[in-house]
Amino acid sequence: MGKYKNLILTIIEVILLLFVCWYDQQLLYTLFIFALIPKFGVLIMYIFCLGSTIVDLKKSFSILNLISLILLIIAIVIIFLPSNQLKASLTFNGYEAARLEVIEMVKNGDIVPDEYKNAKLPKKYKYLSSDGEIHIYQNNENGQQISFWVIRGFLSGSEELMYSSGGGELIYKNKTGHPIKSINKIKGNWYYVVTDY
Repeated sequence: MGKYKNLILTIIEVILLLFVCWYDQQLLYTLFIFALIPKFGVLIMYIFCLGSTIVDLKKSFSILNLISLILLIIAIVIIFLPSNQLKASLTFNGYEAARLEVIEMVKNGDIVPDEYKNAKLPKKYKYLSSDGEIHIYQNNENGQQISFWVIRGFLSGSEELMYSSGGGELIYKNKTGHPIKSINKIKGNWYYVVTDY
C-alpha cells in the first residue's frame, strides 16, 4: 500500500472532485450554506494530496507519483471548466425525452405556474432542473418558452436550458427579466441561455 498511497488518494480525490463539481447546484439547493462543507473537504484533501505527491517526488522519482501529479493537475483544470454548461451538454440527449414530457404537461395544463411563472416539477422529474423548478415564460397558442434551471442566479447570473418553440427570436421577445449575456443553440428548439442574474 505504501508505494501506491499517493496514487490511491489522488484517484479518490479526483472522483470526489468530479462528484462535487457535477452535483454543485443540487448540493447548493439541498444543503444551502452547508454545501460549502464538501467543497472545503475536497479542497483540503487536494492540498494534502498535492503536497504529499510533491514531497515524495522530491525524495525519489517514481512513475506512480508522476501519474498522481498529472492527475492532480488535470483535476485542477476540471475545476475551471464551465462545468454547468458541460454537464447540460453531456446530459442533454439522455434527459431530452423527459424534458419534452414536462413541456407537454405544461402545454396540457398538468403543470401550472405560480404568480411568478415558476412551477415545481413532479417528484420523478425534479432532476431535470437544478432546484426542481422550471420557469414558464410563455405557454399559449403563440408558442412555448420554458426554462429548466442549470444555475438559478444567486450571485453571478443564471444559466438556463430553454425550450423555445419560436427559436431565439421568441427568447429575445419575451426577454428573461435580466440582460441576456448569450444564447447558444443546442439542437432544434433547445437553447443554453446565460443571463446577468
